[in-house]
Amino acid sequence: MIQFDRRPNYEFDWKEDFNKKAFENFREIAGIPKDLSVEHVLKNLNLITDEKVNNAGVLFFCNDLRKFFINAGVVVVLYRTPDKADVMDIKEFCDDFVTNYENVMKYIMIFLSKEIEIKGLKRIENPEIPEEALREALINAMVHRDYFIQGRVQIDIYPDRLEITNPGKLLFDEKDLGNISIARNPIIFDLAHRLHYVEKIGSGIRRIRNLVPDVEFKIGSNWFRVVFKRKLVEKFPEKWSERWSELSERQKEIVRLLEENPRISRAKLAEKLGINPSAVQKHLKKLKEKGIITRVGPAKGGYWKVLK
Repeated sequence: MIQFDRRPNYEFDWKEDFNKKAFENFREIAGIPKDLSVEHVLKNLNLITDEKVNNAGVLFFCNDLRKFFINAGVVVVLYRTPDKADVMDIKEFCDDFVTNYENVMKYIMIFLSKEIEIKGLKRIENPEIPEEALREALINAMVHRDYFIQGRVQIDIYPDRLEITNPGKLLFDEKDLGNISIARNPIIFDLAHRLHYVEKIGSGIRRIRNLVPDVEFKIGSNWFRVVFKRKLVEKFPEKWSERWSELSERQKEIVRLLEENPRISRAKLAEKLGINPSAVQKHLKKLKEKGIITRVGPAKGGYWKVLK
């Protein structure tokens, strides 16, 4: 059997499907010289099989992931209560591998409480779950999932916990978890390593345990789950959760961008969203009226704060 990531993808069309922006972003992060041709780089990254772009290449450099793999993206589900009875929001991420990884992280950070720490003149926000541990768990789920299984990497955010689940059973005994690493998708693993997302030595589980001592790892017959406990114990504040549910997808995207960069300008928001600045201003006004964001300080020199 040929591993999923090495299989040639005969449906991939260079003109229609190749995402040049995703490729150049990868090239820059990985430090690959710009004078090397696309074909040369792809061959050296083992992304060409039988003269065709393989599945790993599609995951990283396609325009529309859903055209090739319906369940290869990431879904984030937000619940009002500690059970699955009351869904507050569902967000699917179906872009290229790197964009999904970065956008999922930015999105879930919106819903985590943060403690404010002042060091000298700097204001530092420490999330209730260390971002490094979340990044480690997410990239492990995306890299090591079984892409032959028709399930998705899923992140469930409850008031009292955050769970990251990926399809695929362990490839070694449970007792060896954290001491041994076997790559189910070696090409994807290598690409993630070139981006400095993972270490070759497979120390991700140990790093998560060091950062979050009470983390739980749950193992099923065909799935793997990481459970992080949260400080909230009952449910999201009712008013906030209702207001969030009422937001449009555009407004939720603005909140994500403000969380990522509180000092972002209206012009930059307009550029990222592909709309005009006056439309951005209207969305910001509505978000303030709904109690989702507030402006701290003056128009010039101030910043946006996402309210929890």
